[in-house]
Formats: sequence, C-alpha cells, structure tokens
Amino acid sequence: MTEYVKSALFICPASDVELIERVIRNSFATEISLVDINDFEQDPLVVLNGCDHVVVSGDLAVVKRVLKLSIEHGFSIGLIPQEGYLELASSYGIPGDPEQALELALQKGGQELDIVLCNNKILLYKATFGRLPMLDTSRGTGRMKMIWRARKQFSDLKLLKFTFVTNNGKEINTAACGGMLIQQHGGNLASRRIVADSSANDEMVAMIISAPLSIFAYLRFLLQVIFPNSYRKKLPDTIGLVKSKSIKIDSEIRLEVTIDSDIRTQTPIFCETLPQAVTMNTGDEFSARIKAGHAGKETLNISNLPTGKEELNK
Repeated sequence: MTEYVKSALFICPASDVELIERVIRNSFATEISLVDINDFEQDPLVVLNGCDHVVVSGDLAVVKRVLKLSIEHGFSIGLIPQEGYLELASSYGIPGDPEQALELALQKGGQELDIVLCNNKILLYKATFGRLPMLDTSRGTGRMKMIWRARKQFSDLKLLKFTFVTNNGKEINTAACGGMLIQQHGGNLASRRIVADSSANDEMVAMIISAPLSIFAYLRFLLQVIFPNSYRKKLPDTIGLVKSKSIKIDSEIRLEVTIDSDIRTQTPIFCETLPQAVTMNTGDEFSARIKAGHAGKETLNISNLPTGKEELNK
C-alpha cells in the first residue's frame, strides 16, 4: 500500500495559482505549507520546523537551490514538472501528467541519489569545456545535417594540452580539443553511446575527452556517429573515457566551462561525487535502474588519446 508524507513544504512560483491550489488541496491527506525559496535559504531550520519533505516546482536553478539545501539538511524531495521544464522531471522518470506527478511527489520513501559538484556547483546533466565536435549532437539530428556541421567544426579545431587527475591519483597528460563531464543521460551522442552503463548512484562522474589528431581521424569518428550500429561495441576513435569518484581538470590555457548549459566557470576545475547525497521521489523505471546500480570502479579508457611528446607539442 502506498504511503504518503504527513506534511511537506511546497516551493513554487507565486504566479502559478492553479498548481498551488491543486497541491494544497491534495487528496493524500498531506498538509502543505507554501514557502518562498529566498526565505528558505535565509533560515532553513526555522522554515523546516521539523518537516522532512519538500516539494518543488520550478526551473533548473530553483531545483538546484533546493538540492543544495537538501544536502545540508537531509530532507527528501518531490518534483512536480513546470511547463517549459518537463525535461528536468522526465530525467527522473516523473510523469508529465500533473495529478500523477503530484501523487509521486507526496509519497514516502524516495531514492538515494549521488550529487556531482563541479567547482562546488551542482552538476545534474553535463559540463563541457573546449570544443566538442559532434559529441553533443542531439538524438534526432539528421545525417546530412551532421555532415554539414562536422565540416564547419573541424576547420577551427585545435588540440590543447590537458592534465587530468583521478580520485585514485592517476595523472593523465594528453592533448585534446575539449571534453564533457556527464551525470545524467540526455539525448546526445555521448550519453546514449559512450557512457550508457553509468548510473545516478554508482558514485562516479564520467568524462569524455575528444582528441581528433587529423582530418582522417575526424572523418572516421564521423562515420561512427552517422552509422553507430556498425561500431556499437567499440569506443569511437579519437575519444577517451574516464570514470572516477573525482576528476581534476587543468588546461594549458583557461577555458570556459558550461554547467548544465547555464552556469559558467573556468578551468582548472575539480569535480567530485557526493554518494547518496539526496533522497528524491523518482518514477518506477528510474527507480528500478537505481536499485540495480552499485558503486562503480574507476575506469581509464584512454588508448585513443595522444600521449607522446611529439603529439603533445603539435
């Protein structure tokens, strides 16, 4: 029998009157207290007042603010999709139907999830640095569009020297045009093909490194993108993969780092995993994957990356 929390705080834009009324008048006997995120951040313990569950409906920035407070104070979280931000909820298997989402958000017993910090900023999806030819291609991009985009991207690619240090102290000195740190799988090439075995509770952050040494290598990689079924069991050429509990990244010049397509910082960056840092109500399919997950092992698949002095000095 499904159990529901007896009380919950609710964070939502004041303008969404219909949703606020629906949540307050819920049919699950949960007492709701509407709170403002700014007041919550100013004095969390007073606002919580013994409550241990918070429901949030808002944009990515607001959700991250609530996640940060959850890390610090240990309350569980329920998400209700807000129009325009359905991808955020669907990432955790939360229904798009408002009533079903509300029921899930007020249930007891969420899933413990890892949180990744990148220069102390929460990373939910991906962080990118440098140039990433074709790695961020969306699932629905046509082949001709891929080819046209690839021609434009290769003309201004440049390999830079990078140093990566893993949680186990492994130092990797190589050259690359850029990279991507991934926590949540999205609809891009990298997440659906290269790190398909990652989980939101494997205590790992995955990093993809892109290093096309020549136009020939780049074209070969392009074929692997356009015809993925022919290369399903092989890591694409010119790509390296690192998975670790923490990764330190430094580059020969300062590079802008974009976190979840919004927050920006610069190299050097330090990314670390906080194991089982928050508890969130998630959909059945997502929860099943989480339960099947386990702490991962550090992975270094870097044979495709340049390591010799001549290649690093190009």
